[in-house]
Formats: sequence, structure tokens, C-alpha cells
Amino acid sequence: MRLLAQSVVLVLGGSTLGLAVNGRSPHPVRLSEPVYAAAAAGAAECGGAHPGAAARAATISRAEAQAACVACSAGFVDARGAHAFAEGHVPGALHLPPVGHSDEGGAFEALRRFAEVVVYDDGADCDFAPGVAERLRAAGLKVRILEGGWSGWQAASGPAQSGACQACEGAPSSSVPGQ
Repeated sequence: MRLLAQSVVLVLGGSTLGLAVNGRSPHPVRLSEPVYAAAAAGAAECGGAHPGAAARAATISRAEAQAACVACSAGFVDARGAHAFAEGHVPGALHLPPVGHSDEGGAFEALRRFAEVVVYDDGADCDFAPGVAERLRAAGLKVRILEGGWSGWQAASGPAQSGACQACEGAPSSSVPGQ
């Protein structure tokens, strides 16, 4: 009985301390919001091609994508994780909220302003772009995948900016050019 009482005190004390620390944190965990698996953000798998998506995914060269970026004639979607996005991304690129997130519809509407959307991932280890491209295509958008991904974009000295994704921090998404 004593062990049970000690366990209850330990669990309640730890939970109380954790909630107090979270409440005072400059970046608290939002306990009222659902948690999504990283794969839900793009419906893609790391380390392998998304079945069928690659066969339907048209590509765009870095030179053509850079011209579209400079002219603001295409929307850009970063299919990498939130941390990678914050470290650097194509100027004005969107980082899509997870499937089913309340900001998902707004992100799609922002992208509909463009005749075409360019999706990119890291271009090396993970193949997230085809899954995200398929998600956007299913929403009725014209999509192409950037050849070489983010690493190729950087190697070609493509324009870049850094900063956290607003939707990833719980704020409404508005990182599309012109917003």
C-alpha cells in the first residue's frame, strides 16, 4: 500500500511540475491541440518513393524554378520538416499544415492563386515531395517537383530565407508571396 501511495504522489507531483514548467515556457506545448505524426503532414515516407506518386510527378529544373521564384509566378511548398524549414527555405514557400489541420484549407486557397506549385524536399535522403505533390494534386492544383530539391537549390545559389513556419507554431499560415 505504501508503494502505491508513493507512486501516486510521484505521478501527481511530476505531472504538476511538468504542467507548471510548460506554462512558464516561452514556447509551451499546446495541450489543447491534436498531435499529428510527421508523415501526416505530407503523406510521404522517408527512405522510399511514394507508391505511384513519382510516376505522375512532373519535375521542374532549378533554373526554371528560380525564374518562377523571382517572378513570383509559382507557389512553393517545402515538404521538409518544420526544423529544416526554419533553417532555410525558398522565399515565400509554404510549409503545409498536417492533413486535417484547421489551416489546411487556407493553405490550399493561398496556393490556388498560382498557375503552378513547385514542391521540394531535401533532395537526398527522404522522398517527401512526391507525397506532398500528390496531396496538392488531389486538391486540384497543378504541381511539379523541383529537381535536386533544397540541396540542389542551395548548390545553385537560389534565393533563400529563414524563419519558422507560422502554422507550425500554431499561428495562421500566411507565408505566400503577396500576403
